[in-house]
Amino acid sequence: MEIKILNSIIHKELRPWLFETKNSNAISSRLSKVGNVAPQFDTDLLSQLNMLLVDFPDLTKWLVKQTPKSPNKLIDHSFEIDLPEYSDVYTKFYKTIITGETLRLYNAFFFKVSQYSEKVDIVYHTSLALKSIKALLLDVVRELLSRNYDPNESNPSDLVSFVLSLLRRELTILYFDVQTVGIDHLEYPMSIEDFYILELGLSKSLSTELKKVATVNNESSQNNLADVLKSNIGRISL
Repeated sequence: MEIKILNSIIHKELRPWLFETKNSNAISSRLSKVGNVAPQFDTDLLSQLNMLLVDFPDLTKWLVKQTPKSPNKLIDHSFEIDLPEYSDVYTKFYKTIITGETLRLYNAFFFKVSQYSEKVDIVYHTSLALKSIKALLLDVVRELLSRNYDPNESNPSDLVSFVLSLLRRELTILYFDVQTVGIDHLEYPMSIEDFYILELGLSKSLSTELKKVATVNNESSQNNLADVLKSNIGRISL
């Protein structure tokens, strides 16, 4: 899993501490075009992200390459965390990008893994995705702490703390989304508590923020994927 857009928020062109906050009219116009209607298909979500990131050609060119051969109906996250609320055009811009890209990544991974017929492939791609997500999440936590921000801050006071706080939460959701997809095939799945304490070095009390979501959409999708994986693996000898 390549996390190019979210990675750029910490390491490259979307870093909020270097973000130009003067052209609010242009950003407002793009947000208005995207609207507040939730996309139903992954191709719709890709179009929205491309529209928002039009000033970043390297990212939009990469996004175009992620377009699936045919549209897939989006599935919701399997986990949730209370997210900070945006307060102006800039925080809304970042929240729309981060939440949209996290959902796109989860769906892209979900549909990719469903195509594999061998357990070794499922384990390999799940482990690789988890490793990439955790690496970026550790960078986010380090950035928060280096700037003396509270990783548990629910109402960040400025753009940088808002973006970092939101990104930490969304990446955590994505990590456990991905683990849930391949959990039946992982030898040592990570518990939520151990992930916060052992992997991120955060407080045990913070681990209670992550909640499992139970929706008809998710249960149906996850059960369908589980059936596909079991059926595929059942046809091979491991």
